Amino acid sequence: MEDWIPALVEHLDHPTPVVRRNVCKALGHLEVTIVVNQLSLVADSDPDDGVQETASWAVGQLRTDPATARCSSFCPCRS
Repeated sequence: MEDWIPALVEHLDHPTPVVRRNVCKALGHLEVTIVVNQLSLVADSDPDDGVQETASWAVGQLRTDPATARCSSFCPCRS
């Protein structure tokens, strides 16, 4: 595991929603597939709807075949 991954994942519990949202975005964009279970938990249980949406998007990115993946109009990176 890359050294930076645990440090980034640790911030999924950060008290500020925008930080948690940005962590989800980064993990999705960086294709950190080993954290899909943690992101699924965030998508199901984070108290902030925006964080839940972004975590769901990241999970979708990580479960998509990279050959067919593309950023869609609802991608959180466009907001």
